[in-house]
Amino acid sequence: GEGNDMIHVALRLDGPSVTSIHSLEHGILAALASTRTPATFAVIPFKAKAGEPHALESADVPHLVEAHARGRIEIAQHGYSHQPRQPPEALRPSEFEGVPGEEQERSIRAGRDQLERVFGITVTGFVPPWNTFDTHTEAVLERLGFRYLSAGPRLPQGHRLKALPRTCHISELPNAVAEARTRTWGDACIVALMHHYDFRESGEGEACIDVPWLEATLRRYAGDAAIRFVTLETLAATLPPSVSTLQRHRRRLPWPIQRRLPRLCLAWPHPRVFMRKA
Repeated sequence: GEGNDMIHVALRLDGPSVTSIHSLEHGILAALASTRTPATFAVIPFKAKAGEPHALESADVPHLVEAHARGRIEIAQHGYSHQPRQPPEALRPSEFEGVPGEEQERSIRAGRDQLERVFGITVTGFVPPWNTFDTHTEAVLERLGFRYLSAGPRLPQGHRLKALPRTCHISELPNAVAEARTRTWGDACIVALMHHYDFRESGEGEACIDVPWLEATLRRYAGDAAIRFVTLETLAATLPPSVSTLQRHRRRLPWPIQRRLPRLCLAWPHPRVFMRKA
């Protein structure tokens, strides 16, 4: 890369809710605060509690309300209740894919209204559970004024909604940063995804990191002028439209260019790269 190339890093935690592991969230928030790192928490607005959908209230998540009030985290919407509602013939779990548009609109609107009441904000970001959505979901999000959709590698078809796909798992963050440093000819962005079950503090057997690892990793990058930690909301505002276009047409690009595109981050060239070749 060149001297003024910037690596934008957004951390996305999926799944905080009335029933999530709040002690672990406290640990993650402490790691973020001590390293002055912002993050996006994709919160579930209605979660089943004792079998009934429970509308999230500020008293359920005072730690998130406080962290948001201090400007430490962005709140995005993680679906409605994180319950699969797809038709029987569906191949993968989804809360939205294959569900009629009006039904999607009702649940997305209700979820957003609830989060906006709890946090006193306008929610601009949407993270669909299981990273699954369809064209109805996109149309609803655009109609309701959402700014971005953050899911898996599959991109929305529309052009008004910014696509901010996760680019790596949180455990791959050091590899993603190393790749961004060596393989870009311009700026790069990393969207690193984490779930509660990734942390050993959750008690899950498959967990591969812990809170001290997260804090140590963030501290390693804290003083690096080439790395800027941002929320997804900030990323949506600063990412040039050409990045989404590049992602959409990635597979159609000539193989030598495809090969130069990184695997764990998104990269885009500065205009001067093309001017130099002219």
